[in-house]
Amino acid sequence: MKKISLYMGLLLCSLPLLLTAQDGYQIHVQVKNLQAEQAFLANFFGDKTYKSDSAKVEGEAFTFQGEEPLPQGLYLVYFSPEKYFELIIGEDQHFSLTTDTTNFVTHMQVDGSADNELFFSDLQFINKQRQRVQQINEQLKNTDQNSEAYKELQAQLEQINQEVISYREKMVAEHPEMLYPKILRTLKEPTIPDPPPGADSLYRFHYYRAHFFDEVDFNDQRLLRTRFLHQKADTYLERLTPKHPDSIIHAVDYIIGLTQDTLIFRYFVQTFLNKYAASKIMGMDAVYVHIVEKYYMTGRAYWVDEKTLHDMVERALAISPTLIGKKAPNFEMRDINGNLVSLYGIKAPYTILYFWDYDCGHCKKVTPKLVEAYEKYIDKGVQLITVSINGSIEVWKNKVGEYGIKGIPLADPARTSGFDRMYDVRSTPRLFLLDKDKIIKAKHITVEQMEELLDRFLEEDAGSSGE
Repeated sequence: MKKISLYMGLLLCSLPLLLTAQDGYQIHVQVKNLQAEQAFLANFFGDKTYKSDSAKVEGEAFTFQGEEPLPQGLYLVYFSPEKYFELIIGEDQHFSLTTDTTNFVTHMQVDGSADNELFFSDLQFINKQRQRVQQINEQLKNTDQNSEAYKELQAQLEQINQEVISYREKMVAEHPEMLYPKILRTLKEPTIPDPPPGADSLYRFHYYRAHFFDEVDFNDQRLLRTRFLHQKADTYLERLTPKHPDSIIHAVDYIIGLTQDTLIFRYFVQTFLNKYAASKIMGMDAVYVHIVEKYYMTGRAYWVDEKTLHDMVERALAISPTLIGKKAPNFEMRDINGNLVSLYGIKAPYTILYFWDYDCGHCKKVTPKLVEAYEKYIDKGVQLITVSINGSIEVWKNKVGEYGIKGIPLADPARTSGFDRMYDVRSTPRLFLLDKDKIIKAKHITVEQMEELLDRFLEEDAGSSGE
């Protein structure tokens, strides 16, 4: 009886070891004809790739292993920029792969991973269909386009396409929760129906855009660890959304609104914030301000620390007063004769507002260009306001004469008007273009861009007035 009890005790003690035997990950890879000293395992995260593990190659084999499971997603086994292949890390993280450097996909054999069996069987199927397509395309080159043979070859291409669609639809239907079918759904293009009677010419585009994300599961974290979720969102913003701040803001909110999972929500909020903070496209700072106001200032960005949040809010508040489409903040300054001048008191169809520093090296190049360009707009009623932000009043007066600056030269080296805060003037030169109501039409532009815009605006105004 004691022997039985002892045996049962040992069995119970070893049970935790048996239960944890498959914890972590162990991926054994055998690659025929491999010439490498080390192999790397890398994971995707959004549009970036990060190293997850490395292994020494012994003979033609290596093993990636670790005590903690890997986050599920799409990974790379990487030897060099020319030699790598992708694989799926799913629930089964103890498996082996066997392949050949002559073609990683064609020769791939999988043992112990249902995800990769599905993944590589599809890639191998697609490769075979691609070879068939290439053969038919070669025949088409030497076939009369008006012949029956040509039509038959085209029909064969369509048949192959339908076979691929059917094959993948079956895979998705049979394995709806596995990662690779989720990837295929993410990549799926909307099927556009025939336009209804009376539909406008943009019906197809609007339908395509409205249904672009129909198959995407924005709450499956695994998709974040592929490159496809990021690419899908980026395509929507870059190719399907007008490059106008209001349109971009609506699109950003729409995409973020599709997410409920906290990690994916966080990813897109941070990604869009960084994207539009760094944008060089005029007016896109409005998107940055919107994201800060809607997601950070409301406490929804739970991950951000207090200092970062403070700096972010300060930056958004500094940018906000001079967003494109807003009325430029008013100020009062002294002109060259000591008279007090108000921005709102200046009447002109367009106002060029130029902040400069006579000691600024870049200003020394830009100011003469601006003075010369302004000459052709004087007779059209355009007003030029130049604001000297630093230095001596006497030196400034001399510089006005030296450059031949016309319009209304102003100076506020003491910054008592608060222009630097209102217009976020952190460096010079800064060039703004305002309309008759002092609405900001353009900002932070070059003299050449100013001329292009002024010419266009004046021409449009003349056309609308019937001149």
